[in-house]
This record gives sequence, C-alpha cells and structure tokens, in this order.
Amino acid sequence: MPVAVLPAVKKALAWHRDDRWPSAAQFRDALLQAGSAPKAKKSKLAATIGALVLVVALAVAGRMILTDGTPTTAPSSRIAVLPFAVRGNAEYEYLAEGLVDLLSTKLDGAGTWRSVDPRLALGVSRREGTGSTIGRSTGRDIAERLNADLYLLGSVVQLGQQLSIEASIYSGGEESDALIQASAEGSVDELLDILDDLSAKLLAAQPEAAGTRLSRIALVTSSSLPALKAYLRGVSYLRAARYQEAANAFQSAIVADSTFALAWYQLGIAADWLLNTELGLEATQRALQYADRLSERDRRLLEARGAVVVDADAVAAERLYRAIVGTYPTDVEAWSQLGELILHWGPRYGQPLEAAREPWIRLLGLEPGRPDALIHLARIEAAANDVEALDLLVRRATELAPEGDRLLEMRLLQSHVKGDVAAQEQVLDDFRQEGDGVIAEAWWSAGAFLDDPNVAIELAQMLTDDSRSSDARVVGYAAMASGGMTQGQWTNVLDDLSAMSELDPIAALEYRTILAATAVVPVDSVELINHIAQLREFDWTAIPPPAAPGVWFTALSGLHQHLAQYLIGLASARIGMSDQALAAAQALAAMQPPEGHGSLIRDWVRGIRATVAWRAGDIEAALAELEQFEGHVYYQLATASLFHTLAYERFLLARLLEESGRLEEALTWYDSFEGAGLHDRVFEAPAHWRRGHIYLQLGDEATAREHYMRLLGLWAEADTAFSTVLEDARRTGG
Repeated sequence: MPVAVLPAVKKALAWHRDDRWPSAAQFRDALLQAGSAPKAKKSKLAATIGALVLVVALAVAGRMILTDGTPTTAPSSRIAVLPFAVRGNAEYEYLAEGLVDLLSTKLDGAGTWRSVDPRLALGVSRREGTGSTIGRSTGRDIAERLNADLYLLGSVVQLGQQLSIEASIYSGGEESDALIQASAEGSVDELLDILDDLSAKLLAAQPEAAGTRLSRIALVTSSSLPALKAYLRGVSYLRAARYQEAANAFQSAIVADSTFALAWYQLGIAADWLLNTELGLEATQRALQYADRLSERDRRLLEARGAVVVDADAVAAERLYRAIVGTYPTDVEAWSQLGELILHWGPRYGQPLEAAREPWIRLLGLEPGRPDALIHLARIEAAANDVEALDLLVRRATELAPEGDRLLEMRLLQSHVKGDVAAQEQVLDDFRQEGDGVIAEAWWSAGAFLDDPNVAIELAQMLTDDSRSSDARVVGYAAMASGGMTQGQWTNVLDDLSAMSELDPIAALEYRTILAATAVVPVDSVELINHIAQLREFDWTAIPPPAAPGVWFTALSGLHQHLAQYLIGLASARIGMSDQALAAAQALAAMQPPEGHGSLIRDWVRGIRATVAWRAGDIEAALAELEQFEGHVYYQLATASLFHTLAYERFLLARLLEESGRLEEALTWYDSFEGAGLHDRVFEAPAHWRRGHIYLQLGDEATAREHYMRLLGLWAEADTAFSTVLEDARRTGG
C-alpha cells in the first residue's frame, strides 16, 4: 500500500465514528490526492488493497446502497428487522439480536415482504454504536443504508416469569407513525409461542399470504427454547471468532433438539474452524437430513455446504455459491463460504491466493465487524508480503475479537512478514504453551502463506517434543519430512522418518514409500521392493483408532488398507514392475471407499495406471487416465495429510500436459503447489524447474529465469540426490 495514502486509510477505518471521514466523497478525494503525489507508486497490489480499504471505509461511513437482488412485486417489499430493546433480567439480553434472526426468518416471504439479511442488518446496526436501543431517526437511517422500504423496531420487557414483546413497522422513506403495531406476551417458557403470536399479528396486514406462511412458522426454527438460546449464543461466539465455545453452544442446542437444522449447519461451520472433519461431516449430513425445515434460501446455502463437505466438489460448490450471491448480493453467509472455498481450495486448482480477495472484500463491505474476513485477508496479504495492509488487518481483527482463536496465528504471520526477530521469538514461545491442534494449524498457515518453509518446520518441530502425545509427535515428524522435501534435504527427511518409525513404524513406512516412489531423485529399487514386501505383510486391521480428535490425527482413519494398495502400485510402477502395479490398482478400485474421502480412491487408481503408462513411454494413455482426474478431496484432509493432497497426481498431470505440448494447461497445474500448505510444497521446487522450461519454450526468458532462481533458492542447501535437477536449472537458466 502506498505510504502516502495511509493517513487517509487509517482515518477511514477509525474505531469511533466521529474520528472517521464525514463522507465517502471526502475519503475518495483524500485517496486521489494522496495517490497523485509524485512519489506514490501505483501497483496492481496497491490498487487491490486500495479497493479493499475503500469498500470497508464506505461501509463504515454508512454510504453503501445495499440490495440483495430479491425479485419484488411491489414497491414496499424489503423489511429490515433491527435489534430490540431489552429491559429486565440480563439473562434475556440475547433476544436483542436473537429476535432479528427469528423475525426476519418469519416475515421473509410473507406476501410482498422480503427480509433484509439479518446478519447484514445487525452489522449495520452495530456500526452505529447504538447497542440495542435504536430510535426512529437512527432506524430510518439504517433502513436507508440497507435500501429497505420498511423497518421494524421492538422491545422486550421481562417481569418475573412473564415476557412482553412489542413490535412496530415503519416506512423507511418518511417520518410517519407506525404502519403496523403488534404485541404478544406469555410465560418465559413460551417464547416461541409468543413469537408465533406476534408474527401472526404483523402478518395480518397481508392476509392473503398469512395462511400458508403461518403453517410453516414453527418449522423454520427449533421448537425448543433451550435449543434456541444455545443456538443464539453459538452465533454470537462465531461472530467473535471463539470457535470452540461456538461449537459447544451448538452442541448444547442439538442436545435440546436433535432436529434443529440451523444448529447442525452452524456446528459444521464451527467444526471447520476447529479442523474437526469428522464432526463437520456429521453435522452437515444431519443438517441436510432436516433441510425441509429451512427456508428456500437457507436450503440453497446448505446444498452448497453439502457440495463442499460431503461431495468435496469445489467446482460444484463454487457454482452454487456464485448462484446464491448472484440472486442475493448481500448474503453474508454465501460470501463468507465462497471466500473460504476459494482460499483453501483455489491454489490446488492453480488459482492464485489473490482470487479469494473479492469474496472477503465484499463481505467486509457488508459487515466490517467480521473477524473471519479480516483473518483470511490477513493471510492473503501475508502471502503478498504487504506489511502495511497486514498490520491494518491484524490490528482491526484484534480490536474486534481480542479473545479470538486465530490471533496468535496472525501475530506469527505479521512478525515474519515484517522481519521483526524479537516478535518472532516471542510468538514462538507463546506457541510452545499451546495445544497440539493450535500448533498444527500454525505450521499449515506458515507453510501456505510464508515464503520461508523453515518457519513451518520450526513449528512442526514443536510437536515432536517428548512432552507431546505420540500422535502429535508423528504429525510433527510428517510435517518436517514434507518441509525437508521442499528444501531438497533427503538426508534430513530420512532422519525425521527414522524418528517417526520409533513412534509409529506404519506411518513412517507409508511416508517413506510415497516420497521414495514419487520424488524427482534417483530411486533405490531394493529399498522400494523392501517397502512393497512390508506393505503386503502387515495386518492393517490391527491399527487402533487415533486417540485425539481433529483432522491432523484422523485423516487416515479407516484408510490404511487402501493406502497400502496405492503405495504398492506406485512403488511397483516406479521400478518397472508394471503387472504388480496394475494388479494393485485393480485391487484398490475394487475396495469400498470410506465415507468422506471424495474421489481420493478413484484418483489414486488413475495415478497408478498413468504412472505405468508414462514409464512405458505411452504419454497418450497416461494422459487419458489423468484427464479424468477429479480432485474431490475435502481441503482440510489435504491440509493435514500428504496423501490427500494428490500432489503427485497433479504434478504428473502437469508433466504429461507439458510433454504433449499443452503448455498453458501444464502451467496451471504446476502453479498448484504454492499457497496451499507444506505438504503441497513437496513438489514446489520441481514445479519451478518445469515452469522454467516451459517459459523458455514460450520465449519468455525473464519469467523462466525467475522460476529457476526460485528453485535454486528453495534448494540452496539441497542434497546431492537432487543435483541432476539443480545442474539442469543452472545450465538451462543461465
């Protein structure tokens, strides 16, 4: 970000409204004036960040015109439900925002009424700093910013065991008395009945729609008050980036009502942040089971979620989310999940990390107080080495979620991008006090978003400490082995796998076989034959289930027998034992694939068969196999497990496309080894080597030289086993 624009940006993003620019026009003028200074540098990255802060600042200043694109049939159709005033016991303060969600759902689709996304209404309301007490004037301003024709203000009064709820609907465009007023009361244990009564009275203004709508009201949310309270508590924790507490609250909601579809859905989201794939899969499947209880819009969100978690089909999921935001451009949940999808999955399909900026920028424009958006954008800016933007995002995330689960990770990225050695040492000391899962998440983040793999390796090494569980130590050694391959240090890799073998000889055998069978180094045939024999002899049913939850420890659960056939096939193909390789592929194809692993088994079979054909010199047959490559693997599994990355299959596909003269397609797949994680980076240096060759063929010597230099940088201390590739890069790249 150009230094000249920083004062304008910082003023635009000030915490207090009075400290910001009075209008978007003045902010724009300040940016333009700063940008025209003689020393201001204009770059694509700076322009992107400028767009980000402009969108955010416009939202903070409250000057965005928002519309969700919902088709309307009458001029007064959009209604914004705003936070309620709550008087009485503090136990019921959750209703201030909770009723926004509930009544928005109940009123949406009643005749010509279409509710503004409640998350958007809450975001704009919070921006005003009004708490739960919103007056007519402020309500009208918020409605105008939301492009709402109507707005609803209400109050909750609690006296003893009684609740009284009042609601008034006003026109958003003029000063007038309430168009509709209604009230309902009852026992505190009858909250949902009170809301049904209140909704019925409000909907009575449109009797032609009330009949069918009211028959479904009770099904829109849970019928259990304890479940509802726990759910709303969980939503609040999610907004504050306190993911474990959110998951606990949603689980409490489900205990109270096992058919609560929205609680299952949100539990799946929380499980994502906790990297608990088994819980995320179960939660999403249960939400889908009760999808008929949701609105059509929420069902579409759930369908897209199912494509992500159950089917692991990133292409289909992106199509579904883009369809939702096409119809509802202000749907914050859809923008959030689209951003998650592109950031975590995009790099493995050759998309640059920058492609994930748009959804998060759009989300921040709609709801600036979203720590998750700031966290993901901070990761993108860390990868881009933009110190100023990263500082701004981390500071804002810290202000919004001072107890957030990802702040230590943000400090890690920030300290290394800034080159602050003291801060780096401090944050590493802080990580040593954390649990296994937190450290595992950090080495993934460092491997994905920082250039230097040593940062991720140092974090992974923390897991190998004697004080850690044996499962955690195995995960640490596996990550270190991938880091060693990234740096071309085969001797260190063997040392790490030897240490792993003392804890888990099967895991060490699996990792050593995959690396030996696929690495761009001379192969030891005797070693691979020995590995094949061990893989054939082992009793895979004797492997106990992992003791710890979380994807780092459970990724291979129920998969070892499949993995054995895959490794036998690859190792056999590598040393020319084609018949044995094809027999292993056939055996693997006949095995029942375990649930939750997408196309992994099918893609493994394709990888074996393609390798056999490639080694036999039949490029056409090999390419025919891998052109069927699906890559449908849940990204969290690929984050935690080298075997789930399908990195070898992607590299081989790129190599086959290159050898077939389809250079642009090959480049896309060679690009897929950056920005995803440490396990993917095993093939990063070889991918730079091949890209250098392709760009030379395309006549772009400068870009070719850049890739050769990056290869030489990664393998600056590589073992002699990699000398053939290094010598070729030095010779070819000049």
